[in-house]
Amino acid sequence: MSSRQPPPLVTIGIPTYKRPDLLPRALESVAKQTYQPLEVYVVDDGTPGTENEKIVDAFKKKIPGLTFYKNPKNLGFAKTYFNLVERATGEFFMWLADDDEMSPTYIEAAVETLQMYSEAVSATLSQNLMFRGLSIFPPSYMEDSWFRRLFSFVILDCFRDFWVSRPSFYFSVNRTTSYQQASRKAAERYFRCPLKPECIADIFLRSELLLLGKVVPVIRKDAAYYLYDGTEKEYYCEEKPIARNGSFQKHASKIRVYVDLVRLLFMHVRQAYDWGGIKRALPFGIGLLATPIGMLFSSMRQQVFGRANGLSEGMQKAKKT
Repeated sequence: MSSRQPPPLVTIGIPTYKRPDLLPRALESVAKQTYQPLEVYVVDDGTPGTENEKIVDAFKKKIPGLTFYKNPKNLGFAKTYFNLVERATGEFFMWLADDDEMSPTYIEAAVETLQMYSEAVSATLSQNLMFRGLSIFPPSYMEDSWFRRLFSFVILDCFRDFWVSRPSFYFSVNRTTSYQQASRKAAERYFRCPLKPECIADIFLRSELLLLGKVVPVIRKDAAYYLYDGTEKEYYCEEKPIARNGSFQKHASKIRVYVDLVRLLFMHVRQAYDWGGIKRALPFGIGLLATPIGMLFSSMRQQVFGRANGLSEGMQKAKKT
């Protein structure tokens, strides 16, 4: 009579900085997960005081695999994230933002799907944007061709992330070995860039991950990720965080990303003496073509919604009078 193998370990990374009032919500959702075993790292990026550590200590009875680590100083978004990935020892890895939460069956559904699809490196689920009242269907990158996966990613994902502000497969459950391999390559590329906006590190990482395999969607009504992205995040150390309010700061961030992508494209073209270099240059070339269209679409979208809001306010005032 053969004994059953224990379920694979899943590592959850939770970076946090100056938000002790929101961290308990994320940890509570981890404690309610139907899947076990879990390895959970809460990494504090140099928050003054010991409040975050006390919060984590209070959850250690509910979450047996919970570990707290505090950077000796504020390292910033990218270094904290890349370092945290290297700590993972589980077969699967996922991010959980310190102000978000997930349904109790989230990890269970993702792991079951990854065990069914050996060629997949990530399993992505539905995302509920709590700050907008929207539910987003999980993206799918199941094409056999790496080029088609990257083409879809640059046109659909980057376009939505920058200009339409819709989520991607960032909060998916991933195979740790593939994710760490992609993370190392992304870190090397990121720290070569003279300008380092937060979102471009994420783009580098996801593009590297798509070169390694497929991203499979998980369709389950009881499994979803809940984003509370309306709260301010302060992960920059080299520069001031970009404010969420104000069109100037938002467009400045987009321009910086565009400059980095231009530089990255030329770097890969210069090094493209073999097929591997050409392969990596193509998707970013496609992304550059989509950027001006995205900027135009973004400005048109703001004008349309601005006019719609103005009309609705006018109608409400007319009803009152």
